[in-house]
Amino acid sequence: MRVLLLAVGLTGCYDAGAVDCTLSCGGSGECASGQVCGSDGFCAAPDIAGHCVASTDDGGGMVAGDAAVDSQPDGGVRVPLHLKIDGDGRVTVTGYGACEKTAPDNGDCTFQVALAQQLDLVAAPYPTRIFEAWTGTPCALQDETCTFIPFGSNDIHAKFK
Repeated sequence: MRVLLLAVGLTGCYDAGAVDCTLSCGGSGECASGQVCGSDGFCAAPDIAGHCVASTDDGGGMVAGDAAVDSQPDGGVRVPLHLKIDGDGRVTVTGYGACEKTAPDNGDCTFQVALAQQLDLVAAPYPTRIFEAWTGTPCALQDETCTFIPFGSNDIHAKFK
């Protein structure tokens, strides 16, 4: 009985429906508070909606539709990592894929990454360009390789010149 009460008590602390890009939808009325149903059929925050695409793994993770997947962590709670590239370059999210400034990414990608698992982002400029800086925590003030542990959604920009 204690286990049942604990399980019932914990359900009030975590709403799986509030994790972006994890629930499919046919309309915004099916999404958690603060989310909308994107054109891709997944519930997400308005700034992410329409950028969720099911990955090919069976862990339920989402990645940018054109991201090359090296390997995905096993299933579990995922959080959105939004990457924006300013200038000419690419950012590789180790274990998830890369976001390119060129088409089809056009320097704007969202990956669903494992919660509380170390991530490495590697900025690589295109020929004749250099990496200038990361903007947005937790990468600000780090060099070309940004290492951090996501505990929620992150919006990170890589600037090349």
